[in-house]
Parts: sequence; C-alpha cells; structure tokens
Amino acid sequence: MDNKENSTNESHSTNPLRFYIDNWDIFCFVVTIILIILFSSGLASYLCGRFNIHLAGVYFLSLFGTLGTFLIFFLVNIVRIFRKNILKKRLLILFEICLPIIFFLSFFLFSFIWDSKDPFLCGHRDQVLKRINIKEAQAWLKTIIDEEGKFKKEISHDDIPEFLKKAGYYRIYIDEFGNPMIYSGYGGGFFHWGSVIGTEDMVYTESQIKEKSKHDEEVLLSQPGFYVFAQY
Repeated sequence: MDNKENSTNESHSTNPLRFYIDNWDIFCFVVTIILIILFSSGLASYLCGRFNIHLAGVYFLSLFGTLGTFLIFFLVNIVRIFRKNILKKRLLILFEICLPIIFFLSFFLFSFIWDSKDPFLCGHRDQVLKRINIKEAQAWLKTIIDEEGKFKKEISHDDIPEFLKKAGYYRIYIDEFGNPMIYSGYGGGFFHWGSVIGTEDMVYTESQIKEKSKHDEEVLLSQPGFYVFAQY
C-alpha cells in the first residue's frame, strides 16, 4: 500500500504538466504585477522613449503577449474553480481572475502618476540630455548665424561639431523667426518623435510650439530653447 502511494506521489512530482499547473498561481501573480507596474506607472512608455524604441510596436506586442498569458491563465483557473476547493482557495482563484481587469483599468492611470506629462516624452528628453550637452549645442548655434538671423555660410558636414555627429540623425535649419535649430527625428508615418534644440533666448511656450506644428504633436519643453515632441 505504501509503495503504491509513494509511486503515485512520485508520478505527480515528476509530471511536468502537473508541476506547471500547481505553480501557475505564482507565475501569474509575478507576471501580472510586473505588467501592472510597467504599464500603469508609464514605465514601459518611458523606457521606449529612453531607448528610442517605436512605442506602437512595443505596445502591440505587449498587448498580444498579455492577452495570450491571461487567456491560458483564465482557462486554467476555470478548470480549477470547478474542482473541490476550500473557501480560501476559491477566493484566491477569484482574485486571480480579477487581476486582468485591474490591469486594464490601471493602464489608463499613468497620466495621473506623471503629473499630466507624457512618460514617452520624458524618456526621450532624458535620452537626448545624455547624448548632447544642450548648453554646448546652443553656444555653437550662435556662431553659425549673422546679425540678420541667416547662416554665415552654407553648413557642410565638416562644420558639424563631433558631439553632434556622434548623437545620430540631425538637421540644421532656421525657422521663420530667424532662430537656428538642431532637429533630430525618428519614426515616421502615424508615429514619429524627436527633439529640437535652439538658442537659449528662443522663447516659445508649449502651446506656441503646438500651434507651429503641422502634425498635431505632443510637446515637452525641457528648458529654454530645447524641447522634445511626439506625434501618436
């Protein structure tokens, strides 16, 4: 009799499917908590901006990965809930089923956490600040224009300072008000983002920058003469 019980227990312990089902609670709790932290706090969006990752693609993959995880999770717990369980375990299962609902509701709360600032723009701002010394860039801009607000000469690749060359894609131009600017852009189509560096005496508010935009862009003014933007 004892040998039979031992063999039964041993078969349960060595059964991979039984192992994963028995440990599914822990896995789902961990995954769900991580997803809630990433999305509801805006951290996922911030990291996309921080590392110049296309936000739409990341959210698309994350959404399908999340839905797939919760679908398996839901089916496993539906099977469990019809098995004989004590009240405590039934409440635990019910709580697990409610976690996806909590996740999707909390997904829309990140704007409150970021004080109405776009976390993606905050991430891209920090990414630009790490690559470029804004004060140094603004000082260089003043050396390439004359008193009339025009280029002293045509800007060639050799005229671009090394710190800008290392920063990646850029474009130097003068706006309609005679302000020299360093433009950097990424993405395209329905979603693009980037940054603009002008002289420190270039006074624009975020609303004025939005009015100038032709693509209804979101704007974060970091400091005088420097802002980041994104069009969703």
